[in-house]
Amino acid sequence: MTTPGRKLRTGFDMDNLCTDDTMAPGCGVESPRTLEFAQTQSREVDTVGDYTMESVGTNMTEHQWNIENNWTLDNNWTQEEVNKVLGKNHHYRPAFDEQLTGTVEEHIRKQGEIRSQKKEKIVYNPTALWWKAPLNAWFHSRSLEILAVLLVYNLCVVLITAFSNICGNPDDYTLGGFCDEDWFLYNGNSLNFLGVVLFLLLAFRLNVSVNRFQESRREWEKLESACRNLTRQICYHVNIDSDKEAWERRRAVAFVASVPYVLKLNLRGETNALPDLSNTLVQQDILNIMKARSMPQFCVDNVNFYLMTAVRETRMTDARLAATETSGMAPLVEAMTALQKINSVPSPVSYTFQLRFFILFWLVLYPLHLVVYHGLFTIFLAFFIDYIILGLESMAIDFDAPFGYDKNALDLDGLCDELQRELEEILVRIEHESRELIFNTWEVTRKNEEMIYRATPSELEMLTSPSKKKTGKQGRAQFVRNATRGMYKDDNASRTDVSANSILSEV
Repeated sequence: MTTPGRKLRTGFDMDNLCTDDTMAPGCGVESPRTLEFAQTQSREVDTVGDYTMESVGTNMTEHQWNIENNWTLDNNWTQEEVNKVLGKNHHYRPAFDEQLTGTVEEHIRKQGEIRSQKKEKIVYNPTALWWKAPLNAWFHSRSLEILAVLLVYNLCVVLITAFSNICGNPDDYTLGGFCDEDWFLYNGNSLNFLGVVLFLLLAFRLNVSVNRFQESRREWEKLESACRNLTRQICYHVNIDSDKEAWERRRAVAFVASVPYVLKLNLRGETNALPDLSNTLVQQDILNIMKARSMPQFCVDNVNFYLMTAVRETRMTDARLAATETSGMAPLVEAMTALQKINSVPSPVSYTFQLRFFILFWLVLYPLHLVVYHGLFTIFLAFFIDYIILGLESMAIDFDAPFGYDKNALDLDGLCDELQRELEEILVRIEHESRELIFNTWEVTRKNEEMIYRATPSELEMLTSPSKKKTGKQGRAQFVRNATRGMYKDDNASRTDVSANSILSEV
């Protein structure tokens, strides 16, 4: 028994589920449309599914709850009326922009996006002489600035300690050493210990950064592999019976090829996809991609929709769809997620800042100790130490950002272009009119016979270079006979006509 007037606690707040800001509680819908439900209905208790007429509002009319028919929302419902029924804030209705298609006006706001230019790629052959390696290849521009400042600082330290009484009597100094034993950094054991700790911290940071860079490369390879598998599945396992279906397949492959491009833009924080996709998709598709919040996911959704449509039209089997999901779609989404995770989770900022402070602190103090034992040579020795430490830090910085425009970053532009050419080549091979010449065993064999028969002695010698035998026309015919012996047995008459025997009959 329930207390009159007391609202029952349920799993859903019906007022919030059924209303919006423009509608009072009670789900009263004043509309000429009809609502239809497929749930079990009963006239005796006036129920619709699990909800009674009392629970959803007593002002409902029989026209509004036409329970005599089993029907669904018809196509004449407007978006406003659907919102009144479900509510704009419905728990199972995610909020999104009603306008899904992109427009030119929206692109105009993005076309002024300034892209950084990819720095010249470093090309180094490990088998070449080692001193040909670009010594400043791993140096960041900011590190070069700090290195120049430290060089000036080291020069000032040497000059001040050599010509002033700050650390002793200059008359007692030699070129190989300055300062007296009273100098507070005369004994550098503490600095040496801190130096060992510093190098361990740098090694740890560099190891983390290198692992991050290698993981990025591995995940990008997985992305490329998934794109190749998905394109292969689309091209070879979806039946094509008309020009319209062939065009749909080309568009699906184009969306697969677009995934690396838009993912590259996503990783770099860019949104203008028109320069990259103008030769791959039509302009409206590109604008729709740019309209989406997640551009890579939009491309994946289009490919998935194409596959589901092919299954519904019986142009692809359910078993093949499952295989495509396993070998193509799932790895593609996993690689996308992994790359976005790497890009969005950098090294801890506190660790980086603390390490940089430690580096500068140690590099500022250590020359004050080197002048005690090395004098004027401190300038060169301190510069060498600064170069090594800042070089390690610069390498860690570059490895931390594998998707940027730095010359040590991954060449994403080149990788995307190469993958697009490979995917287009797969599509061209399956759609080309002469595809039988490369896929059909008998056609390839026939072309091979014709090539060998018409080859000159020099060309044949090149083709049969292991034998090193010079043969004439009769010898070439015998070569064809031996190479194709028994190959056309049980074949049809049309192929027998182009067999080795028919060619040899001309000799």
